Amino acid sequence: MTVPDSLQTIGKKVFLGCYKLVTSYIDVSFDNEDDPTSQVVAYLRSKQQREEAEMDARTRRLQQRQERKEKTKQNT
Repeated sequence: MTVPDSLQTIGKKVFLGCYKLVTSYIDVSFDNEDDPTSQVVAYLRSKQQREEAEMDARTRRLQQRQERKEKTKQNT
């Protein structure tokens, strides 16, 4: 996984391998947008939300496919 430049600190890179551990109940102050911690949490949450949306879309497609199969079986 690549780290966006905005999340890199001077001489250090932010490690994002455990982003799935970031949950919505973590309370982070976003008053200071330059704070690397706030940026990391925001990035991780957005990544997690994208992945959850992709999973929801896959689940919907599977359900629709199953419904079509059942409808086809009923019609035959």
